[in-house]
Amino acid sequence: MRALRLLLAVVTLLVASFLAHAQPVREADSVLGRYKGSYTVLVAEFGFQRVGVTLEITSAAGGTVTGKAIRGSAPNHGTCRGDYKVAGTLKGKSLVLRSIEKSGLARDCDIALDLTWSGKKLVGTVDGNEAKFSK
Repeated sequence: MRALRLLLAVVTLLVASFLAHAQPVREADSVLGRYKGSYTVLVAEFGFQRVGVTLEITSAAGGTVTGKAIRGSAPNHGTCRGDYKVAGTLKGKSLVLRSIEKSGLARDCDIALDLTWSGKKLVGTVDGNEAKFSK
């Protein structure tokens, strides 16, 4: 009986200690991570082409978001493929990111992402073209 009380006391202390040090998950922190997605672009003479994009959100504090967008290439449309450092804002569920330096084969391309965040999904546009991402 005494051993059971001692065990119960130890478990209670461990749980209390954990709860005292546990930090609530902030909404901005949960947007962090790697999202894979794509958008479709109309390429003259070739029709609609799907372009893959990976978005890595590395920080989100005080409404300011930073990360990297990695744009792939579509057949006959690859001049803007490459890595883009991005920065922007998260207001509620609205995520707006812009490249902070040029990229692409000739280093003359930008990227603009206007997205709505919903858990593990991001939906909106990349450079004005409909886009969908998921974690």
